[in-house]
Amino acid sequence: MFVKKVILLAIYLVLPMVVMAQLRVQRSISTQYQFNGLAINPAFSAGENQGRITALSRHQWVGFDGAPQTQTISGFIALANEKTSVGATFVNDKLGVESEQALFLSLAQKVRVSEKGFFAAGFPYLVKFDVGASNSSTSIKPLRSDYFLTSSYRFRLNDYILLKPSTLLKYTPGIPIQIDANLNAYFDQQGLWIGLGYRSNTAIMAMFQVKLTDRIQLGYSHDFATNLTLKHQLGTHEVMLNYRFGTRKKSYNAADFRF
Repeated sequence: MFVKKVILLAIYLVLPMVVMAQLRVQRSISTQYQFNGLAINPAFSAGENQGRITALSRHQWVGFDGAPQTQTISGFIALANEKTSVGATFVNDKLGVESEQALFLSLAQKVRVSEKGFFAAGFPYLVKFDVGASNSSTSIKPLRSDYFLTSSYRFRLNDYILLKPSTLLKYTPGIPIQIDANLNAYFDQQGLWIGLGYRSNTAIMAMFQVKLTDRIQLGYSHDFATNLTLKHQLGTHEVMLNYRFGTRKKSYNAADFRF
């Protein structure tokens, strides 16, 4: 029985990586990506009949002069037929004296394939609308694409704890492949996620997300740099706020938390 569970876990962790592969624009990825699926794949938004708004602020390599900073606001909502969802993401990036603001739009559709399962597809962000930049210009231009493979699997450890291992592989042409491996645990009675992660050749990560109300969750993560070239800094801090909305009267439940 134990061997069977291990084999099933391996299948769930590897096969979805092929299915979830997508083409999208070059953009920084947050440590808490697993709680904001729209940042990785627009098809994630088709997995809920409600809507969601996520605000995130990431301060990288604190104490390092000119270090990157990113603020994002993203959201999606399911349309009346509950098969189609639309989303948008606004990004404010700053690196040194340069800054850039951009707006990304997405669309997702799902098709039910069984009583409990469905197939979802999203249209990648192939074009970026620059709504502002350090040179005060506005433009529409194609972007170089990244390639992502991602997967996760949730299972019950006992009546009170839910475990969720997840992986993310990122490839950008001309840049070494980056791998994120994470393990998060959800504690039912406390409404709390706690997790650890590792980003290849870059950082060890610690994170948590707590349920403030049935619709609001607050998250925080800290990246501890393992790269010796980044020793003169105080790590990376990231704060995330999630708000769920919609007409369906349903409280927060980890088993329904797809991202």
